Amino acid sequence: MIPHQLGGGQRVQTEYLFHCIARTVYERDFLLDIITLQKEKVFTTFDMDQIDSNNDYSLDYRGTPVSGAKRYPEFLSSYPGPRIYIADTSLDSVYSISPRLHVGTVKVKTDSLIFGV
Repeated sequence: MIPHQLGGGQRVQTEYLFHCIARTVYERDFLLDIITLQKEKVFTTFDMDQIDSNNDYSLDYRGTPVSGAKRYPEFLSSYPGPRIYIADTSLDSVYSISPRLHVGTVKVKTDSLIFGV
């Protein structure tokens, strides 16, 4: 459970679907387990608005890394964003398209507090 202050921000609840596609059932199930076991974890994001205003992208218009490109830890320290709490994860669907193509979907529900709204 996340403690919340009264006022001063907006609580945002979002649901995401993670589609895992693999060549074998074992690989698909391994990916599904990694995502499903993230329940009740917290991770920090970076502020895309600040990155945009400073034009500090890691990729150019062709998708090629730029010189001196930052990685995730550097973006977190330079442009800290909100923390996101993974409230719940659940397996949504698991199926095989062919003997060499296996798909699974995980539904992830998140909570975050956005300040300055």
